[in-house]
Order: sequence, then structure tokens, then C-alpha cells
Amino acid sequence: MIDELIKIIEIIKSKIQDGSDVVWTHYETPSEFRDDLDNYIARLKANDKTCLEELNVLFAPTGSLQEHSILNGWTDEYVTIAERFDKVYYNLKM
Repeated sequence: MIDELIKIIEIIKSKIQDGSDVVWTHYETPSEFRDDLDNYIARLKANDKTCLEELNVLFAPTGSLQEHSILNGWTDEYVTIAERFDKVYYNLKM
């Protein structure tokens, strides 16, 4: 399940381009956003699941990921990715 979560985060990271609008997220720049996602990936690769709650907040309704998707035109894809995240999150929390 960790590998699946890493894949999900990598998909999200690929959506955050240098020109992305991040005004409604809690990030100052797209680079800062991607760096944060890289940090989560590194922690998960080290089998550190302590970031699950932080990721859950990012994926929450009106969280930074949903806001980014709305601002940058990939809302429908985000919904599908968020559903995948919810399943993985649930399984990892069990």
C-alpha cells in the first residue's frame, strides 16, 4: 500500500508545474509545494507512516490539493486520484 501511496503522490506532484497557480493553497510557490511532496515520498520510502495524517489534510475537501486542482483545471482527475488516496489511507490506517 505504501508503494501505491507513493505513486499517487508522484501523480499529484507532476500536476504542480512552475507556472501553477497556488494562491488558494498554503504554499507560497509551486516549488515549495513539490518539495513538500518530495518530503512525504522520502518519508514513505523509509516506511515512516507518521505523515499519513498530514497527507489526509492535503487531500481533504478545500485542502491544498483540491484547491490546486480547481485553480489549474484538473478537478475531475483530482476527484479520481483523491478516491484512490482515500482507499489507500483507509487500508494503511487499519
